[in-house]
Amino acid sequence: MGFCERLKERREALDITRQELAKLLGVVPSAIANYENGVSHPKVEILYKIFDILDVDANYLYQDEYKKQIEFNSEHLTPHEIEVITAYRGQPDMQTAVDKLLGVVPGEE
Repeated sequence: MGFCERLKERREALDITRQELAKLLGVVPSAIANYENGVSHPKVEILYKIFDILDVDANYLYQDEYKKQIEFNSEHLTPHEIEVITAYRGQPDMQTAVDKLLGVVPGEE
């Protein structure tokens, strides 16, 4: 279950209509429908209001996306690659030298 499903589930559990949530957030009701259908995502300031109004935190709304990210990343890495990445992250002073050696420009994706 992703963000949009969890948002809808929590809103309904609290017996809040889309119209009521929209009014509390200062958005139009169609924005709530778009969030719940995955058409769009709330801006950060609206997201913080959602956390407060629905009495949830980011972990609740995003936990499945985070799990998918971890699963995707780890399923495509060999044990050696995981070890190299862990060592790289543990040596911040060496990262520039390793980047240079590998011809990697930080920040480019």
